[in-house]
Amino acid sequence: MGMKPLFFMLTILLTAGCKDIPSEGIDYLPELAHITSKTIDKAIIYEVNIRQYSSEGTFNSFTKNIPELKKLGVDIIWLMPIHPISVKNRKGKLGSPYSVDDFRMTNPDFGTAEDLDFLIETAHANGMYVITDWISNQTGWNHRWITEHPEYYVRNEKGEILDPSNSKTGESWGWTDVAELNYDNLKMKAEMIQEMLYWVRTHRIDGYRLDAAQEIPDNFWNEAFDSIKKIKPDFLFIETEKSDVIHQITDLNYDYLAQQLMNGIAIGRNTVADWDSYFEHKKTSNAKKIVINSTSNHDENAWNGTVYERLGDAAETFTVLTYLMPGVPLIYNGQEYDNKKRLPFFDKDSINHTKGTYFGLYEKLGRLKKNHPALSARIDVGSYGRIRTTNDQRLLAFWRANNNDSILFVANLKNLTNKFNLPISGIFKDYFSGKIISITPETIFDFKPWEYKVLIKQ
Repeated sequence: MGMKPLFFMLTILLTAGCKDIPSEGIDYLPELAHITSKTIDKAIIYEVNIRQYSSEGTFNSFTKNIPELKKLGVDIIWLMPIHPISVKNRKGKLGSPYSVDDFRMTNPDFGTAEDLDFLIETAHANGMYVITDWISNQTGWNHRWITEHPEYYVRNEKGEILDPSNSKTGESWGWTDVAELNYDNLKMKAEMIQEMLYWVRTHRIDGYRLDAAQEIPDNFWNEAFDSIKKIKPDFLFIETEKSDVIHQITDLNYDYLAQQLMNGIAIGRNTVADWDSYFEHKKTSNAKKIVINSTSNHDENAWNGTVYERLGDAAETFTVLTYLMPGVPLIYNGQEYDNKKRLPFFDKDSINHTKGTYFGLYEKLGRLKKNHPALSARIDVGSYGRIRTTNDQRLLAFWRANNNDSILFVANLKNLTNKFNLPISGIFKDYFSGKIISITPETIFDFKPWEYKVLIKQ
């Protein structure tokens, strides 16, 4: 379902190590500590589409590769929905993973609950938390509630169950493979909370990403959060700023607007001035909020195209930007392997696992994110200061600084060669080339289209 209403919640628990699990080395964590604000401050998220991650499309095939994610600095693995998919009104051969048939079961195509537990144990042993999608807005048409409790669903005057619609306009989203739940029904709300608690009580899931959260009344989330807090007091909420009530109690927000600005700049629809305007708003309105930065996700890839389609030659530049700007970077299924496929939502495909340009790039970016003090996820800790160049219509340059540590990002955000000067002086290390360079206001830079530099102040 839509990434625009993206919302998820992390619940944190201690986990013990287990034997014979894939690990990058003997230094993996035998126990996973409680997540803290410091952990999130330097976190990197990996969203995995189990069906499309491998030719097998199973939990076990993904588990084998978890040590590879550790090399990228990944801290949080986000699993797309893990549940069985309804057959009735199914789209495509396999259906949408967001058409849930049973909230307490795993998709048999992916493996068993024990396979999922092994995945989680392996992630924990490699120092990673695991969250999974939770779908509260709808069920598939084969869910038992359809026949046992039709009153749990939104119905028309004829008593017919309806597919989900926009709560503001009443228009259908076109998700005809699912049935919309009725949150005026108190029994349904209570059952949904019990379904959520099931995984918290019986498995080592560290949290939920809550789908279509803005379509559900705030009072439900208050009840759900309180119920989970009683079992797991340490948790993190992430959402899209769609709800004022939820926004007040969340710690992270998905930055969908920044992602769309990147798409727009790449094709000339938006400009650097648009970026500056958006960031000025962020700095003044949500300085203490942490956002998730990405160039792709399951919706963006499937419906709008790969990063190569949407961003073209600017793809690498914007990838680097997601690590340098305030926030938590996200890697989507196969981006580290230069995936050039649109991964279908309703049918089977898979990524290849040949390492190309991006695996090494993500490794370097991961090390930089973890180790440089200025690259805090919080804009009020690692400050963001715009640098005015002699060609601001085409160039984006900014400082990230934390006390005496600072780093400079400068990029040509135009498909044209650009010459410019920077109003700064100092000695810098080019992070990617390793060269030491001296910069003065008289230094002339000559950037190719979409060229960028990451310069560490010495």
